[in-house]
Amino acid sequence: MSLAEVSNDRNNNLNIIRFIAALMVILGHCYLLSGEVQSVDPLYKLTGQTSFGNLAVCIFFFFSGFLINKSVHKGCGLLSFCRDRCIRIIPSLAVVVILCTFVLGISITTYSLREYLTDVETYRYLLNITVFAPKYNLPGVFETNISGSSVNGSLWTLRVEFLCYIICYVLWKIGLSEKKRAKYLIPPFLMAYFASCYIILAATPSAQAALRACGMFYCGMIYYTYREFIPINRMLVLLCGVGMAISVAVHLYDIGLLLCLPYILIYLAFGTKIKWSSFGAKAEISYGIYLCAYPIQQTIIMLFGGSMSPWLNFFITLPLAVFCGLLLNILVEKPLTRKFRKELVKLPSTLM
Repeated sequence: MSLAEVSNDRNNNLNIIRFIAALMVILGHCYLLSGEVQSVDPLYKLTGQTSFGNLAVCIFFFFSGFLINKSVHKGCGLLSFCRDRCIRIIPSLAVVVILCTFVLGISITTYSLREYLTDVETYRYLLNITVFAPKYNLPGVFETNISGSSVNGSLWTLRVEFLCYIICYVLWKIGLSEKKRAKYLIPPFLMAYFASCYIILAATPSAQAALRACGMFYCGMIYYTYREFIPINRMLVLLCGVGMAISVAVHLYDIGLLLCLPYILIYLAFGTKIKWSSFGAKAEISYGIYLCAYPIQQTIIMLFGGSMSPWLNFFITLPLAVFCGLLLNILVEKPLTRKFRKELVKLPSTLM
């Protein structure tokens, strides 16, 4: 049985895996934002090489690469491709950015209302809607939090993801994501990736996090391109699990990340006998959780005096983030998706 056979319908575990990844992001940020000196992300404490948040981002990017490559191989035009991506990401992002600026910001800023609304930095925060101009601070907001005043530190990934979308489309357009040619790009990519991880970017964690995300996105693309040749095998997933553990033990995590983790994720998503395909079928809220959780966490920490227990923050944030993610799905994502699909039917066939 090949990956092509098990991934051609909606009977999979993608939604629940992405939901778990969103919870991992919240947990990772709980330790990052808690302000307690002794609080270290448990996964980082165990491995010394990655955290729950970083691993979760890699999971998101891997499946994004798989699904985006699937989308472009349907032969969609550039206009259709861009509209699909923007409809998926921009509206919910815009709602969260605007609410953070004019509801949350106004409510908790230490500035006067006039000072806040006349400060140019307030309006620069709205540039987050464009994805490519991230701005993390609002005037007088979260300034008492020990961990820093970033309103939504999660937004850095969207710029990287959009860049990956563009690269994916370009590679498809010039034929370098097709079976016959894609294999020639794999060796130079791996060489450049590992050189960057262990030589160039070893001392810059933020750049390394972005590089890992891009690497996993590319792996997702490759898995889709060669899906017909990838067997779904229990022994292979066990071997990859052992390989992943060894790579962590010998401090070669980035090798295991690209060579072992993708197959484990593919098996969990498509190869298990039990499928949770009904999970999130009516409301896929992982993206909404991802957008909302960070400002919720920062607000809770502010209310607790600027620092608090990571686990207490997690258990308070979780239901609030799920609720906000559900609201975004119901009030923003679903209505726009329905409208978008109706408009697509009316488009000339050359744009489909």
